[in-house]
Amino acid sequence: MKAIGAVIAVVCAASAGAQVHFPPADGLWETVDPVDLGWCPEAVDSLVAFADARDSKALIVLHQGRIAVEHYAPDFGPDSVWYWASAGKSVLSTLVGLAEAEGLLGLDDAMSAHLGTGWTSLDSASEWSISVEHALSMATGLDDGVEQPDCTDPECLVGLADPGTRWAYHNGPYTLLHEVLASAVGMGVNPWLWTRLFQPIGAAGAYSTVPSSPYNRVLFSTARDMARFGLLVSAGGNWDGEQVIPSGYLTDMLQPHQPLNPCYGWLWWLNSGGSHMLPQLQWTFDGPLVEGAPADLVMALGKNDQKLHIYPSLDLVVVRMGNPTSLSTLAPSAFDALLWERIAALPCPQSVEALDVSQPWPNPVRAGSPVHGLSPGPWTWFGWDGRAVQSGTVAPDVPGVYVLRSDGVAHRFVVN
Repeated sequence: MKAIGAVIAVVCAASAGAQVHFPPADGLWETVDPVDLGWCPEAVDSLVAFADARDSKALIVLHQGRIAVEHYAPDFGPDSVWYWASAGKSVLSTLVGLAEAEGLLGLDDAMSAHLGTGWTSLDSASEWSISVEHALSMATGLDDGVEQPDCTDPECLVGLADPGTRWAYHNGPYTLLHEVLASAVGMGVNPWLWTRLFQPIGAAGAYSTVPSSPYNRVLFSTARDMARFGLLVSAGGNWDGEQVIPSGYLTDMLQPHQPLNPCYGWLWWLNSGGSHMLPQLQWTFDGPLVEGAPADLVMALGKNDQKLHIYPSLDLVVVRMGNPTSLSTLAPSAFDALLWERIAALPCPQSVEALDVSQPWPNPVRAGSPVHGLSPGPWTWFGWDGRAVQSGTVAPDVPGVYVLRSDGVAHRFVVN
């Protein structure tokens, strides 16, 4: 664990003790040179090239609120607007919490208390058993396997299980949370978003419908606005001394409230669970959502790889907007792990705690291949979470970021 802590600390060592920067509303955003953070220029270039090769429009990496990396496609820029897709769900969850804090909405409120009766195809008693928290947790029990899962018409909202007994990523009930929120606060969602959340942090953006998906409410903003929201969450909901998001709600929002998918909070994806489920599947997969990434990683994730990764323990916020990187998925994708691998590879290898001055090779190393230039062992491979993976000098079969350690000597390896 000592070696793991040393490697992670490299990311923040250069700015240890520095205060978090909260960019003012006029957009004058402080920057930090990646070299001053102990990051290798080659690794930064590799991260940018990785984003470019996958049709990204925007890539931003904040460290303690300062811009360490900001890169755009030729047809994009800091003022360009893009869609969040389902990453906007995490913003709506925050807006629900702000309504709760003002006593306007209860999480145990029945959806029917705000939508009236007949919003589903269920009988009245069953319909009234679906709460706001069930919708926040994706545990309404409504059938996500209907022909149009985005549909919010009653004939599309069909019961399949009791609320709280089945997790399923279902857009229809989520979209109706917009109506619930508007009913509770007495104004549209966008005015509530502006006055309670985005204005205090100097951000701008709005939910809208799009012709290709008329049922959905899609959030649009710049990449910098997404980064501001990520910074707010990373800072515990506090923006330069103002507690914008109630700390209690933020804590609850970022943990599971149903036992079925430990990697899902209230419309947020989490990396703290020992297992996880994915959209459109009723299978449970072992391990966290992003293997090897810190357990405190929380994510707002949208279709076509709209990504907001927040690493509180590393003081990092990462934003990616753009076109799909591979096969289109609704929220999590293989891109999350690939992005983390590039982030984890930013610290220069010579900054890793080590007693010997020689650097073993190759690094990166192919999965299942030997590492050379090591002193006599025994050597043990550790995952980024600190768990021992295997012994020996042959790289693990699973790609990722590892620490190879023996008696106080530690080397960080990217296995691909």
